[in-house]
Amino acid sequence: MSGRPKAGGWRVRAWPWRQRQPADDLPAPPEDRGSLVVAPLSGRYLGTSNAPQVERIGGVPGRLELCDDGLLVEWHENDGAVWIAAEAMTRAHTERTVLDRVGVGDVLVVSWSHGDDALHTAFHGDDPRAHLDYVRAIEGLVHPAGTVS
Repeated sequence: MSGRPKAGGWRVRAWPWRQRQPADDLPAPPEDRGSLVVAPLSGRYLGTSNAPQVERIGGVPGRLELCDDGLLVEWHENDGAVWIAAEAMTRAHTERTVLDRVGVGDVLVVSWSHGDDALHTAFHGDDPRAHLDYVRAIEGLVHPAGTVS
């Protein structure tokens, strides 16, 4: 079984009934990802969904790495990873939500397209202040200076 989530519906590896579902349709990380744009961020990978809002969810230990060419999202259970290419990203923002075992907290949400699907990947960093660094950097990749959105 692949450690990557399947598009559509929250695919959080901590949920046992979701661990058994196939997960072969999201992009795997490339060998060359370009240079780091911001420092890697450790925290909890909460899932990838076609739902526009993050609801009460748990998550598994994970890590983000934003590079020139896109965003690497890794989670430690089953060594899972998904690659969000820079050209696939459409938006980044934070939102407040109820996190299991954490309470209410800020979550970084990256919106992106994969084929005909609009997806949203959610991550809660160990240092939520770093979420804004990621939002600014991703928005800079999505809307480079001099372009109109």
